[in-house]
Amino acid sequence: MLKRAVMSDVLSIYVPSFFLHIGMSIVSPILPIYARSFGVSYALAALAISIYAFGRLVTDLPVGLAADKVGRRPLLLLGTIIVAGAAFLNGLAQGFWELILYRFIQGVGSSMWMTSRTILIADIVRPEERGRVLGYFQAFMLLGASAGPTIGGFVATEWGLRAPFYAYALAGVVCFVLSFA
Repeated sequence: MLKRAVMSDVLSIYVPSFFLHIGMSIVSPILPIYARSFGVSYALAALAISIYAFGRLVTDLPVGLAADKVGRRPLLLLGTIIVAGAAFLNGLAQGFWELILYRFIQGVGSSMWMTSRTILIADIVRPEERGRVLGYFQAFMLLGASAGPTIGGFVATEWGLRAPFYAYALAGVVCFVLSFA
C-alpha cells in the first residue's frame, strides 16, 4: 500500500465524519419537542428518536453486502445524499408520521455512510495504523456529536424548531462535498 498523507486523511476521513455527526446531533435538543408539536404523546415522540436507530439496524447488513458488490464509495456518497435530503424533508414535515418516515430514511442513509466509511477505512489503512486512524475517526465523530446539541439549541432559539433540520441538511452537504472530493 502507498503511504497516505496526513492531510488527505484529515480531509477525506475525519472532517466529513465531524460534519455528519454534528448534523446528527444538532437536532437532538429539539427532536422530542418538534415531534410533540404534532400533538402526539411522549411515547410516540420518543419514536422519532428510536426510528432512526431502527433504520440503521435493518440496513447495516444489506449495506455491508452491497458494499462488497457495488463498492464502498457509491454507497457512501448515496448515503450522505439520503441523510442530507431526509434532514431537509424533516424540516418540511407536515405531520408526525411523515417525520417518522423521514427519520427512518435518515437512519438508512446513515447506515450506508457509516458502514461504507468504516469498510473503506479498513480497505485503505495498513494494519499497523488502523488503531490510530480509527481512533482519530472516532474522536472527530465525538467532537461533532458533542458540539451539535449546543449549536442546535442556538439555531432553534434563533430561527425556530425546524431550523436545526436545515442545519443538519447543510452539514450533510458539506460531508458529501468533502467525501466526494
